[in-house]
Amino acid sequence: MVAGDVLEQRLHATEQWLAEQNGSVYSIQLLGTNSPELLRDYFKTIAKYLEIEKVYVYRTMANQRHSLTVLYGNFNNGRKSFERWKICRTNCK
Repeated sequence: MVAGDVLEQRLHATEQWLAEQNGSVYSIQLLGTNSPELLRDYFKTIAKYLEIEKVYVYRTMANQRHSLTVLYGNFNNGRKSFERWKICRTNCK
């Protein structure tokens, strides 16, 4: 991992976070992209509005291409996640 590479830090943190979950949490999906560089720029923007340590990134496939999906938060119910989503949709574009 490159020191200071937020993307790699969040990928690693996500592995740990997923290993600790029991399947009863809610998160907000913020973005999906196949561009790591776009994602690194996106982190600079959302860090102004969200706690970056609550941002999770995992690798997946979308349209038969490698993709990165970004989640925010660890909420214990859907209502809390929805309330936070209303704030995110305004600020995290």
